[in-house]
Amino acid sequence: MTSLINAVDVFVEQQKTEILEEDERDEREQVKWEQDRAYQESLAVDRAKEDTKRREEETRLFKEMEEERQRHQEAQEKEAIRLSLADQLPSEPGSNCTDPVSVLRIRGPGGKMLTRRFRIKDCIQVVLNYVSSQGFHIDEYKVLTTYPRKDLTAIQSDVTLEELKLYPQETLILEQR
Repeated sequence: MTSLINAVDVFVEQQKTEILEEDERDEREQVKWEQDRAYQESLAVDRAKEDTKRREEETRLFKEMEEERQRHQEAQEKEAIRLSLADQLPSEPGSNCTDPVSVLRIRGPGGKMLTRRFRIKDCIQVVLNYVSSQGFHIDEYKVLTTYPRKDLTAIQSDVTLEELKLYPQETLILEQR
């Protein structure tokens, strides 16, 4: 009988040891599971951040491309307008012209000087078209007289150079708006 009691005691001790080991294993598994869950959550957050960053980058690139396309289109339109205005300009009167002529010097930004002869019966719109055909679009630049300072882009376009007293010669100033 003692051997049976002894065997039961040994069995109970082994069972306690196995229960303790299984509890420790369950605790380790629980910690591992929690770590894996935390890792997966962190990974999901990181992926969401990467997706957001990628979408923001795509949006920024799309906006840049759209702005570049608009700038290119505007440049093409301005060039087409410039060429159209250059074609519409009357020819410059030569030195042997019998009509009264005005010599206009137009000082541009950066000291660039434009000089051209116009008939005094030409309207101011011809001068404005000439300035635009040289790359200084009237929507971006003002044409001013020196003294008294007057904005020629703000007056009626059918006024002649003679009426504006811009003959026999005058210096005009281009100023950016």
